[in-house]
Amino acid sequence: MACNKSFERFRYRLTCDLVIGDDRHGAIVTDLSASGLYVRTQHKIGPGSRVLLVLHEQAGELEVDAEVVREHRMSRHHTTGIPSGLGVRITAAPEAYFQLLTRLMQQAPAPAR
Repeated sequence: MACNKSFERFRYRLTCDLVIGDDRHGAIVTDLSASGLYVRTQHKIGPGSRVLLVLHEQAGELEVDAEVVREHRMSRHHTTGIPSGLGVRITAAPEAYFQLLTRLMQQAPAPAR
């Protein structure tokens, strides 16, 4: 399944827990949009897997249901500049997640002319 990148993406560092079944792993979100996120993690989770992301935001925790659409592994011998992690597509998120995006949009610098 192709990843839809038509929504504006924001670089924003946010700690989270990546929950797969009964397993919970610490991870870091580095990029987010209304349709998906990039989650830095060393854990291998294949495309199509369903995950729960528990985002640790200043106002509290936000639970986001998502599906893995791509996995990126950085080789020790080849540096692409993209850290190992997962591209996920949001399947369900609370209103507070979209309020966070609105805040980021308001704080973003105006585009250069």
